[in-house]
Amino acid sequence: MEHRYSYYTLIIIFCISLGITAVQVNSQIEMEQTSSSNTSYPFTLTDGLGRNVTFTEEPQKVISIAPSATEIIFAVGAGDKVIAVDFSSNYPNETASLPKVNNFPSIDLEALLVLNPDLVFGAGITSNEDVAAMENQGIQVFILAPFTITEVLDDIGNVGQILNHVTEASTLKDSIQSRLDSVLVNTSSLSYRPKVYLEFASDPLYTFGKGTYGHDLIELAGGINIAENATDLYPLVDNEFVITSNPDIILYSKGSWTTTNSSSISARVGWGAITAVKNGMIFPINEDWVSRGGPRIIDGLEAIHSRVQEVLRDKESSLVDTSSSTKINTDIIPFQTFNIFGILPILAVIVFRRLHQL
Repeated sequence: MEHRYSYYTLIIIFCISLGITAVQVNSQIEMEQTSSSNTSYPFTLTDGLGRNVTFTEEPQKVISIAPSATEIIFAVGAGDKVIAVDFSSNYPNETASLPKVNNFPSIDLEALLVLNPDLVFGAGITSNEDVAAMENQGIQVFILAPFTITEVLDDIGNVGQILNHVTEASTLKDSIQSRLDSVLVNTSSLSYRPKVYLEFASDPLYTFGKGTYGHDLIELAGGINIAENATDLYPLVDNEFVITSNPDIILYSKGSWTTTNSSSISARVGWGAITAVKNGMIFPINEDWVSRGGPRIIDGLEAIHSRVQEVLRDKESSLVDTSSSTKINTDIIPFQTFNIFGILPILAVIVFRRLHQL
C-alpha cells in the first residue's frame, strides 16, 4: 500500500514539475519575442528598383508619394510618422488632413525640401529621375514595387522594419496570410476554373495581364484570366477578344470617376452572347483593391473568390466527387496546438481517483 502511495505521489510531483518547466519555457519565449520585436539599426534592404538602401536610424518624418505605400504605413501603425502624402492617397481617412505633395508628372521637389522628411516612400510609378533628384538633395528614398500578394507581404515586413513597427507588421502579415490560406484551401483541388474578365478601363478597354495584381488575384481566387497570354502587363483589348474569350465572370473596377455599370456592359455590341452577361455575372470591384499593392489587396482576392464560388455552385454537380471515401470536408475544425496546461488537470483527476480507490 505504501509503495502505491509513493508511486502516485511521484506522478503528482512529476506533473507539477512539468507544469513549472512549461511556464518557464513560455516566459523565456515571450522575453525573446519582445526583445526581437524592435528594429536594430543600421541595416540594409533592397527596394523595388533593386537599390540597396541603408537605414542608420529610425525615421521620424516620413512622406509617402504612393497610395499603396501610404496604406501600408498606416496599417502597420506608423501613421503618426507621416507628415505628407500624394494627392491620390485617400485611405485611410487620416490622410485627408495631411499636407499633399504633387508626384505627377514629376515630384514637387521644392515642397519636399520645405517639409524636410527623413524618408520618402515611392512606388513602381516613381521614375528613376525623381528618385535621383530626391537623393541628390539628400532625401532618402525607398521604393515599394510589388506585383503579387507575396511581394506585398514582403513590403509590409520591410516597412515595419524600416519604421520600427516589426510586431505590428508581423501581425498584419499573419492576418493577410491566414485569409489567403482560407481561399487557397477552397481552390487547391478545383476541377473547373471559370474564365474571368477583369476590366480596369472601359474607353478603350484595358485589362490585366501576367505580372500584375489583377492576374495574380484571378488565379489565386480560382479563376482563369482571359488575358493570361497577353504580352503586355495591361493589355488593350477589343470587343471581339472579350466576346471570343466568353468569360463566365465579368468584373469592372469601380472608383469615384467610374461611369461603367452592369447595364452599360450588357448593352455593348455583341456582348449579349457572353456567358457572364447571359447569367448576370457582372459585378463591380473596388479599383483600389485590385490596383494598389497594399493590405487591402486581400479584400480584392476575397471579392473575386466569392464570385468564382457563385459560378462553382452552379456547376457543383460536375465538381463534387460523389464517392464518400474521397470527399473532402472543408468544414473540419483546424487542429489546435497542444497545450500542456490543458492536460495537467486531467492527469491530476485520474491520479486522485486511483488513490481514492485504494
